[in-house]
Amino acid sequence: MSLDRITLAAYAQEIEPRIKGRRIEKVRPHGKSALRIELSTRDALYLDVSRSLAGLWLLSRTGHVPDDPRDVEGPSRTSALLFKKHLEGARIDRLTSDASRTLTLVTSRATVILETSGAADAALMVDADVLAHFGAGERPSAGKQPGRSVLDGDAARFVLAIASAPRESQRQLLNTLDPGLLPILRRWPVSESAIQRLAAILRDGSLSAPFLSPAPADDATHTAAPPMLMAFEPDGASQAQPDFLMAGERLYVALRRADLFRDRLQSRMAKARAEVSRLSRLKAALERDRGRWPEPAELRRQAEALLAAPTDRAELPRGRDAVVIAIPDPRGEAATLSVRIHPSLSLPQNANALYAKARNIERQKGAFDARWEQTLAALAQAEGVLSSLQTIRSLEELETPAVEPGDGTPSGKRSHYLTARGLQMIFGRSAAENHDVTFKLAKREDIWFHVLDAP
Repeated sequence: MSLDRITLAAYAQEIEPRIKGRRIEKVRPHGKSALRIELSTRDALYLDVSRSLAGLWLLSRTGHVPDDPRDVEGPSRTSALLFKKHLEGARIDRLTSDASRTLTLVTSRATVILETSGAADAALMVDADVLAHFGAGERPSAGKQPGRSVLDGDAARFVLAIASAPRESQRQLLNTLDPGLLPILRRWPVSESAIQRLAAILRDGSLSAPFLSPAPADDATHTAAPPMLMAFEPDGASQAQPDFLMAGERLYVALRRADLFRDRLQSRMAKARAEVSRLSRLKAALERDRGRWPEPAELRRQAEALLAAPTDRAELPRGRDAVVIAIPDPRGEAATLSVRIHPSLSLPQNANALYAKARNIERQKGAFDARWEQTLAALAQAEGVLSSLQTIRSLEELETPAVEPGDGTPSGKRSHYLTARGLQMIFGRSAAENHDVTFKLAKREDIWFHVLDAP
């Protein structure tokens, strides 16, 4: 989304007196696709080459664009340094806009040509030579002539064609006759009065107050329905602005906030969904594990049967592997019991092993139940975080420290790995991290492994 050529020309004409003759103090990257040009008046001129925000936006000292921690990457990083080198200390001579929506910023040391349509791109020129490009657009070159608009030759014919065309053809006709007005298509007026208002602007060149459509709202609303600056009053909800300078400032701040809001919210939502998925898999794995344990009461019953069995050792099967034998049930609940024993051990020794296994299961079930309750609480917390993220409407709410989802494991720089069953593996890469993992994180039911001959 970029401004249409009429609004862009009006905006550039209004901000030029504010920046003409001013000295450029600093040029700093602002996010991935913008440069903040600080002027001697303490105003800031933002050169933005993102597709939805392409342009030169003047913000007064009271205007506030939120900090953007995203770094300039790739070739744009080198370009930003060249823009800084050739623009800092220069004075601004003029700012112009043409029918192809190309902005030209002329300074005492260099010229910046900014294509705001399509894939935006800013070219830095010194003595008619292009030194650097900031962005990834069509690479504007020195001496490029703007395309001629139909409006430049016969505005009356254009207005007449639009007004007399069938409604379903008006959109296509506007695209064919003047591509510089394409952004208006997003808010193209459908009523006869709105068409007449636009026709009057195109015919007479007289602009009324600018309008933001729809009216500014919160960051979440701007993400779903970005506001648009228009040189005429469109149909539907809109808000009149005192001048193009103020309207442009409000529009740019709103769109930059919406862009940051979308990026940060998506990141937080992805982390929250991943945590809910991890804990759901862990819960399913614990449910499967719960059904795999034999009942301690049944193990003790089998041990009692082994102790009461009259079977002579000579009658037991020989071998090293465990076998299943049938012996009388001492409690009389069944005729016989099938008991798995080790032939290398006597029946009393097998009975003692069953008793020990029953005691171990009872001890482990306590730790398992604690782990189960901990997982359920962590899953409820993670689902609550995910649900609360869906109700956030502004950057300030996103930046408020929130309780991070988790299962109670202390966070840190230790490495984490999630198995296919949802079990979490934590390992350290240094002696200090291994100490924390072993003595601070490990619980009774956890298993500790040491890798042999490896760091």
